[in-house]
Amino acid sequence: ALFGIKPEKRDTRIMVTMPAEAATDITVIESMLAEGMNCARINCAHDNEEIWDRIIENIHDCCIKNGKECSIVMDIAGPKIRTGSLAGDNIVLKPCDTLILTKEDIPGENATYKSCAHIPCSLDNVFRCAVPGDRIFFDDGKIEGRIEKVSLDNIEVSITNAKAAGSKLKSDKGLNFPDTKLDCMGFTEKDIENLKVIKKNQEKWNIAALNLSFVNTPQELDMMIDFIKELGLEIGIIVKIETEEAFENLPGIILAAMKIYPAGIMLARGDLAIETGWKNFATIQEEIIRIAA
Repeated sequence: ALFGIKPEKRDTRIMVTMPAEAATDITVIESMLAEGMNCARINCAHDNEEIWDRIIENIHDCCIKNGKECSIVMDIAGPKIRTGSLAGDNIVLKPCDTLILTKEDIPGENATYKSCAHIPCSLDNVFRCAVPGDRIFFDDGKIEGRIEKVSLDNIEVSITNAKAAGSKLKSDKGLNFPDTKLDCMGFTEKDIENLKVIKKNQEKWNIAALNLSFVNTPQELDMMIDFIKELGLEIGIIVKIETEEAFENLPGIILAAMKIYPAGIMLARGDLAIETGWKNFATIQEEIIRIAA
């Protein structure tokens, strides 16, 4: 119901995230369809309405031209926490270094003899909810740290794991706070604007479903579903499980998701593995599949 007709030679569907190049280079889409793509994912964390429109139009044209079918799924970013702008290309961090996360959007810089390295953080709630001792992971777990001090404007982090020669941290990289209850309910302002764009173009784009990112509780999902219905979007949902809190609340999240049809559960392996720990992830993955299947 979410991904269209089952392929002849396999039971699985293949979802592919569309690069921005697909807006201008139709051969990218044609090659993906030829290799078996059944569903195209548009990541609303990147690009804009104009680029999404071109990509989706190219997908529809390619499907008609090649006699293929391909569902369109729009990925709503949710409260994804990312690093902010930089004065240069990157910050280099080594074990035992100190990094300051700033609430104010001050371009990040490397350490100097006068000051520690610093970089902005995209989510204000972090500064209200984080406490000393909480772990923090940067860039899909490539760099690890421990929170030492917290104020309303800054968080001091001690780097506990990075390359001995230094790991590079760039802007727009994900941050994970597995020990911190961030209290982020419902859609962000950017999510709401993206949903309005999707509603405006729904008939033209023929969207099959929304991927809902970083859903942590049934109550949060209820708020999201209420807004989707108030907006008049008749559309399926795929709830992405990507935090330890979401895993703990999985039965209730599944029941809440069933208020919309069709609905699915996505095991979002990247962030979830960082949040729960790699040594626990195989068991957690099997448990999610068992409960959701």
